Amino acid sequence: MMPRFVFSVSLFLALVTHWGAASAQEPKDRFDQSCARCHKVEVVIAWMKKHPDTAKRKAWLDGKLATHHAPDAKLRADIIAYLEQVYAQAAK
Repeated sequence: MMPRFVFSVSLFLALVTHWGAASAQEPKDRFDQSCARCHKVEVVIAWMKKHPDTAKRKAWLDGKLATHHAPDAKLRADIIAYLEQVYAQAAK
């Protein structure tokens, strides 16, 4: 009985560790995997500069991403956070 329990706990910990590492993916990586194949970040930032109202810009991006390769809310939030970070750096 004990070896089965130890195996089950070991398997559980391995899966949790793997899942945790996958969910801790950087927002830039999420953009690169979901968007960069077709959309250069510089082009998106140029569009963002034409839309300075942060709330409206984020709402539009969220709506667009929801129907364009990012149906998951966490994925959209990560991508938008990355874009906002790049936008803020470009504005300096």
